[in-house]
Formats: sequence, C-alpha cells, structure tokens
Amino acid sequence: MVVRISGAITDNCGWIMRLAICIALLDNKAQAEPIEKSTVRVTASQRSDNEPVSIVGCLSSSCHGSRNSESPVWQQAGQIWFDDDPHAKAYTQLLTERSKAIVEKLTQRTFSSANAVEYRSVLSQRCNSCHASAHDNPEQLLMGADCQVCHGPLKAWGDSHYSSDWQALKEKRFFGTQRFNTESLASRAQICMSCHVGDLNTLSVAREVNHDLMAAGHPSMHFEFETFLRAYPVHWDRNQDANLFGASVAHKRWQIGQFSQAQARLKLLLARVESVDGKSETHRAWPELTEYSCYGCHHSLSEPSWRQTRDDLPPFDWDAWSLSGLEYVIPADRVPEFHRLVEALKSAIQTHQPSADATRIAVIPLLAFIEKELQICVSESSASPEKIKTDLQLLLQEETGRKTWEAGTQWTCAVVAHLEALPQPNGQAMKTPTSISKQIQSSFLDGPVSYQPMQLDSHRKNFENLLRKVNP
Repeated sequence: MVVRISGAITDNCGWIMRLAICIALLDNKAQAEPIEKSTVRVTASQRSDNEPVSIVGCLSSSCHGSRNSESPVWQQAGQIWFDDDPHAKAYTQLLTERSKAIVEKLTQRTFSSANAVEYRSVLSQRCNSCHASAHDNPEQLLMGADCQVCHGPLKAWGDSHYSSDWQALKEKRFFGTQRFNTESLASRAQICMSCHVGDLNTLSVAREVNHDLMAAGHPSMHFEFETFLRAYPVHWDRNQDANLFGASVAHKRWQIGQFSQAQARLKLLLARVESVDGKSETHRAWPELTEYSCYGCHHSLSEPSWRQTRDDLPPFDWDAWSLSGLEYVIPADRVPEFHRLVEALKSAIQTHQPSADATRIAVIPLLAFIEKELQICVSESSASPEKIKTDLQLLLQEETGRKTWEAGTQWTCAVVAHLEALPQPNGQAMKTPTSISKQIQSSFLDGPVSYQPMQLDSHRKNFENLLRKVNP
C-alpha cells in the first residue's frame, strides 16, 4: 500500500524550505483556473518534433493519474504531483499580487493585472524558464514546472516505456535520448540545481536570479538537496534510493547534493565572468552582487548583534552558503587542497574592484577539483553506519559559537543527514522528532535576522540525545 504524502511532510524540516526558492511555490493561496485532466492517452510519436505536446494524457487513470492508494506508486505519480507538489503551482505563483509587485519593482512599470499581455511577456522573458516547462503549449503554463522539466520532453518518451522489458534496460533507457535519468542521484541533483542555483551554460533560456531580481523581492536562493528531498511530497517509490544505496541513503544524498550544489554554483560564477571578459556572447554587469552574502550589507545595525562581534568577516563575503558544507564531505587528506583553492578564489573576488579575469582564472581549478570529488563520491559505496557515527560525533564536537548563519545552517543540515542515516535498534531509519524540528524552524525561520550562534548549542544537546537513543 502506498501512503499519500501531503504538505504536512514539511514538518520534519520545514525550516530549510523557507530558505529555498521553492518557498515561493509553497504558497497555496495562488489561485488559477482548474485544469481538467483528460482520460485520453496522448501518444508522443504522433506529434512532430517541433510541436509541443500535452502532458495531460500522462495524468490519465491508466497511466500516472490514478487516485487509488492501492495502486503502484508510479501509477499515482502524476496525481500526487498535481495535488501536492509545489512545482505544480510554480506558474500560478507568478500570478499572485506578491509576484506582480516583484515584477513591477523589477521593471519599474505598473500592470493592470496579472493577465495583462505586457505582464505575461515579462514572465516569459524572466521567469518561465524555471516556473514552467519550455516544452508546454502556452495554455499549459498553468501546470507549472511539469513532468517535462525533470524527466525530459514528452516526445522523448514515446511509447517505449510502456513495454514490459523497459525496466530491464536500466541506465540504457536514457542513453542517446532526451530523457533525464532521475534514478541517478547526481543527475537528479543537477536537474534541481539548474533552477534552485541557476544555469547559464546548458539551456537555450537562461535560468538566473541576479541582484536586480533579488532586490525586487525574489525569495532567497538558499537550497540544500537532501533536506529538500526529505521534505518533498515524493511521487516515486521511497525504497528506490534505499535499494541502490542501503540504509545510509540520506547520507549519500547529502554528500552528492553538497558537491552538486558547489559545482552548479561555480559554473554559474564562471559563466558570469566569461560574459564580462568577452568569452561569452552575452554581456553581464560585473561584479554581480548575488555572488556575495546578502548579509554582508543587509544586516541590523542595532546592538547587541553577533554580526558586529565578528571582526573576522570580510566586507564582501563571497558565497558563504554553497561551499560552507563541503568541509564535512571532502576526505580529510584533501581538505587542505580545497582550502587553498577556495582562498585563491576569495582573494580574487573579495575585493572592492574584483577582476573578472582573475576570478575566472581562480574558478577553473576549484571547479575541476569539485567535479573530480563528485565523480569519486558517486562511484564509492555508501558509508558504513560506523563511519557515519564517527563523523557525526566529530560534527557534534565542533565549536559553533562563532559560526555565521550560513555555516550554522549547513552544520545543522549535515548533522540531521548523519542522524537520519543511522539505523535505530529496531532496524528502522532515524527520523528527526517534530519537537526538535520546530525548535530548528523557530531559530532559522527568519534567517540571519534573528539568528544567534549560541542557538546551535541547544540543537547540539538535542542531537546528542538522539544519538544516545540510536546507540544506547
């Protein structure tokens, strides 16, 4: 029996969802015209290569739109996505008053309504690349970031996946096609990062939240892959990852997510600086202020403030989020090399007049290092419970009293990922209790605004108590 998952699943780690771009999608107040689901199967092979195809047929009851909770999860997938997945509301979120206000600030224009042709034109240019599928008919925009965003265009799937021997092909099902292999954690993470971090390299339409858009009111781009997946209303078999990676799947997802986010972040930076020094057809302003921690400039001036006691923080703190969790992932013998490469990049970019060319030169070796570490991580077996426990104990021994909000949040993500990868005495996977999750949520809900590093000490005590329950 498959248990349907609703928005309540975010209780376990809703605090990090506040930090991700997806929080903009979670606002269920966004209203749109109801979309009627067809019961007629759409055969992609009947369409021309250039004609957009409808996913409505995928949601038929005989395919992925079953409402029968006894059906296999793949048969419920489309219905779970349509009912519960925040991505299904990605476009309708753009039609809310909040989004309209953001667009008006961005464009310095006033629009009569969210249905105005001029308003929809701005959405098409600046927003739809993440908030909708590029493969959709215009009238299907209301379906948001649909199946095709994560799985590839419908026409690439054709009829082959209906066959009885299709599963036996394993990874070969995706070779030489436009299908995206979401069974691979690395591929799945890359798909997520293309929107939740940004992508200026592989798509015909840019996916980027720059400082203009952020200043207009776009939500924070902080994202953590494993925490997001743990809170996500999954429309696939939850045992699928466990079958591939064992009981420590949460730890493996966290590792791959950390490397994938750093990779995407550095690729975005590289694309930006290459557009400045003439190595790209698109020219962008430099420095791009979203490269720096928002709170280097935007922070309270009132006292007392943890920020004012941190005299070691640079005035322009480059990306304190995406790489701050990697120290917990990279093997100890390679951490010094990682630090050397990071410091070289920071020396180039953390100045009053950063050189795009010097930044580009510093990014390239660090990106190569991260990509090599990601390949190693993907190829290695999952860590043993003993190794995870040892690493967790080291995490809990860390001095956290001087951690920035970004580093403190990543430390918490790391601890939770380790805890949830440890089997309990009854053989079941550990789950972070709701009481602790609410404490974390209360501490981090407002981000750095109300953050105090000493709050981490109370979290540490709770985590240590959990660890004792796992290993009494």
